[in-house]
Amino acid sequence: MQSVEWKAETRDPSIVRALVRRMGAVHASTLEHVDTYYRVIDGTLLKREIVTDGEHEAPEYIHYLRPNGVRPRHTRFTLYSQQQASERFGAHPLPVWVLVEKKREVWLLDGLRVHIDDVKGLGTFVELEVLVTPGQSISACEGMIARLRAALGPFVSEPVAKGYAELIALELETSEDAA
Repeated sequence: MQSVEWKAETRDPSIVRALVRRMGAVHASTLEHVDTYYRVIDGTLLKREIVTDGEHEAPEYIHYLRPNGVRPRHTRFTLYSQQQASERFGAHPLPVWVLVEKKREVWLLDGLRVHIDDVKGLGTFVELEVLVTPGQSISACEGMIARLRAALGPFVSEPVAKGYAELIALELETSEDAA
């Protein structure tokens, strides 16, 4: 599977929420994520544990390849069940790289997912994500993101070039260096 994603920090998620609602977005869910990132040779692998309304869902594993950068990023990813992940990456526990905990609001707007993420230890972010499909090209996805980015304009900071795991890892390195 493939998606196009873009992310920026926001200091006032209530304004973002009101703006996307006014544009016609529908609140789909609020989730609690615990993402465990593992050290793998190729790409990024994470185990996502989700709690929705107090209910724990079966963990899913996501393996993805995505370059860093402030422009909308193209991500190639594969979803695995726990059994499939064990078959693909081995039955022995993989070395854990970093843990990311976040509360995620999911808003849907014409095929675009708007995530308002409150990430423990980092702050609040807006992430825009569109799946690439046979009927929706990469350039169409980029256009959808560009239109929403323009509308969000002054309510978000500069784009974030890295994923949450890399940002958390940088925070941990910085705090270890300071100690």
